[in-house]
Amino acid sequence: MSGKQTIFVVDDEADARSMVGDYLTMHGFEVVQCDGGAALREAIKSSTPDLVVLDLNMPEEDGLSVIRFLKDV
Repeated sequence: MSGKQTIFVVDDEADARSMVGDYLTMHGFEVVQCDGGAALREAIKSSTPDLVVLDLNMPEEDGLSVIRFLKDV
């Protein structure tokens, strides 16, 4: 374990996801980038995030339903 705090960045727009992820990485965080709710569900199987940065307006599954999922995890 690296000792770094882990942040999941969930956004369907690759440029926005990458920009936020790069910024957080530069500031010493471990970052997992997910392109939507399904990718988040898969990533959470192997790692528990300390924080999730979430786009609420995604096309396939909106961020509010992802929040409901996270509340149950």
